[in-house]
Amino acid sequence: NRSRETWAFGSRDVLSMFVNLENTHLEEYGEERQDFAMEASHLDTWVFEKVEEMFERSKRENETDLFEALHQEKVVFFLHLLGSDTNGHTFRPHSHEYLGNIKVFDDGIKKIEQLAKDYFGDDASAFVFTSDHGMSNRGSHGDGDVENTETPLVVWGAGIAHSEPSYPPIVTP
Repeated sequence: NRSRETWAFGSRDVLSMFVNLENTHLEEYGEERQDFAMEASHLDTWVFEKVEEMFERSKRENETDLFEALHQEKVVFFLHLLGSDTNGHTFRPHSHEYLGNIKVFDDGIKKIEQLAKDYFGDDASAFVFTSDHGMSNRGSHGDGDVENTETPLVVWGAGIAHSEPSYPPIVTP
């Protein structure tokens, strides 16, 4: 971890991997929020709202330490967005629930990108978007099929050269 400070938001089962890292601040929702039998976009909404609340909180007079920490170089924000994964497994990738969660996801990412630009007053932030696995049409993964193992890696923002998306996707061993 070469960051000066890291803020991570999301599910305890993933964020627990960061618990022993220095200068890492975790905001976790409780296990009671994770009900794998119901629609789960509220998990992603929670993450986006907590990031926004953190930025707003840092502007308060009594939060100068937070404000200064956020304005250092090498600050990382890790957003674990479990809703689409849960909805894909529970309802399948082409379901109304999953596609609705993708809209929540897209709107949230757009809002966070604008929030960073407004908060820091510049275009000096870089963004990395990825996934831990793909998913079959049946909502499963782990069997080695390409659609289950191929993951996106999308990078944009400061310091990122513009390029055209590759099609077919570049697959590395």
